[in-house]
Amino acid sequence: MKTLILPFLLLVTFATFAQKPIKITTEVDDFTGDTTIKTSFIKFQEPLGGDIGLMFTGIHSNDTYYIGVLTYVKELAMSYAGDQMSIKLTDGTIITLLSTSTETAHYIKPGTYNLITVYAISVDDLVKLTTTPIEKVRIQTSSGNIDRDPSPKKAPAEVMASFAEFYRSCN
Repeated sequence: MKTLILPFLLLVTFATFAQKPIKITTEVDDFTGDTTIKTSFIKFQEPLGGDIGLMFTGIHSNDTYYIGVLTYVKELAMSYAGDQMSIKLTDGTIITLLSTSTETAHYIKPGTYNLITVYAISVDDLVKLTTTPIEKVRIQTSSGNIDRDPSPKKAPAEVMASFAEFYRSCN
């Protein structure tokens, strides 16, 4: 009986705590020949009933790195080109990124919208995200700042590992 329980417990532990690998895709534009590498969404804050949540995606195109952010908001909001996203790392460093375009939140259901914004990020700042966990994120919108904390607790480590895998795939 003990020989059956131990493998079962190991399997349950692995399945519970294993990080889901991110999907990285490479696309080549047929017209221009430009290559774009991007990740699937990486959860930072678990969407709870669609009311709150935040996910990242990494994008590399035309020798420039970007971070796409999907966040849920409770009211119609906009993010303008030049609006800031501040990422506070666990070592106290704050990385400030600027939105590349103007975006309007999309209606999901009464009282819930999602806002997808793209931010340019330097190689140095991306490398910091591969080595230091994120403590908190602040997004500037037309409705005020949106602050997001990680949820679940393993999210900062998963985000850090996912950005590291993304950076490796681009180099």
